[in-house]
Amino acid sequence: MVRSGKVFPLTLKFKGVFDVYGLYHFLHEWFARRGYEFTETYYRDRVEPFGTEITAKANAWKRYTSYLFYNYDIEFMAHHVTPVEIVVNGQKKKLYRCWMKLNIVPSLQADYQDRWEGSKFAKELANFHHKYLVFKEIDEIHEWQLMALGKKFMVAVKDYLNMTAQSYAYT
Repeated sequence: MVRSGKVFPLTLKFKGVFDVYGLYHFLHEWFARRGYEFTETYYRDRVEPFGTEITAKANAWKRYTSYLFYNYDIEFMAHHVTPVEIVVNGQKKKLYRCWMKLNIVPSLQADYQDRWEGSKFAKELANFHHKYLVFKEIDEIHEWQLMALGKKFMVAVKDYLNMTAQSYAYT
């Protein structure tokens, strides 16, 4: 029986000038450095009258143990994307002016391999195992780790965008 729980969704909104495609590459690299598999599930790049609209959905996941599976659902939306050339240190650089929204939803899945499926006895044993043996560990340790990593991710994105956050309170 697969048990899953969403820990707590995080959202970041930003309006300004930045490298949209560089940010998307940054998202992939940030999770890859931490051992997560990164899979793009949806991508749409559509030209609108006021600029390009980019929507991308991705999934970053990691097998933590043979029983637990960490998962992050990521949704990236950029609207009114228009190219802008700026001069940085005497060199021209192509960036994009737009407003964007980044959503990340951490979730935890227990028994993701369906090892406890089968007979009625196995299902009852799985319920006992989850309720009385690992529930407290999942609730107190793993869900907190998911939330903390999600917040570190948002701080890293804010640093990439040069937003005001300069430190992380939970380090």
